[in-house]
Amino acid sequence: MGCRSEGSKGVSEIMKRFLVLRAVVTLGLVVAVGVGLMVPVAPVQAIPLAPGGSVGAAAVPNPVPIILADTGLEAFSFGSPLATGIVREIVVADSSNPFGAGKLSFVYQFRVVTGDVARLSGSSYAGVLTDVGINIPMAPFFTSGTAMPSTIDRSAGLGDVVGFNFIPPVTPDGGSSDTSFELIIRTDAFTFVAGSIGVIDGGSETLSGFAPTPGHAFQTPEPASIVLLGLGAAGICAYGWKRRKVTA
Repeated sequence: MGCRSEGSKGVSEIMKRFLVLRAVVTLGLVVAVGVGLMVPVAPVQAIPLAPGGSVGAAAVPNPVPIILADTGLEAFSFGSPLATGIVREIVVADSSNPFGAGKLSFVYQFRVVTGDVARLSGSSYAGVLTDVGINIPMAPFFTSGTAMPSTIDRSAGLGDVVGFNFIPPVTPDGGSSDTSFELIIRTDAFTFVAGSIGVIDGGSETLSGFAPTPGHAFQTPEPASIVLLGLGAAGICAYGWKRRKVTA
């Protein structure tokens, strides 16, 4: 009877170890699948622009807008010879945003009345992902704009300034080429704060605008963090089993 009892106890301990091992392996598989599902995939029709980067201007989908804020028409006047005109920025909760439906896109347009403009910039975009492009203007913008930027760049470091460069500069013509396309910066942010708009050509002027709130974009946990979480949970399970064994 004693031998049989000892044998049963041994089998019981083996079964306990087997069950704990199976639980740990299962947890590891779940973590691995979770990590695989969270590997970022480049959004369709995206033109990502990282700090220090520069891209050619290309069409992206027009924002499908819920307009959250609008500067209205702001006048600029600077330089010699004098450059004058108007600029506008709107903030859109954009259902076509490649970072996720409802995340914010910032859309600009300007028109030159006298002189010329070689660059329009927006800030600050520090701390967020950006994706840039242009499209045919829609309301509430001027619908006649056809001036297209040659390049779009983002400042190095924190990447706070995104700029649209026009070579040759935009000049008045009384038609459509003195007015820009929609200049679109799509972000992974959900909220916005006061920002600034720069109009530049030799001289410059800074106007009031909007910008994404830094640090308020949705942060996807890093795969390494998920793995550590899984290992921690497995360690807790193993410790609990060992403690039960010692108590017994």
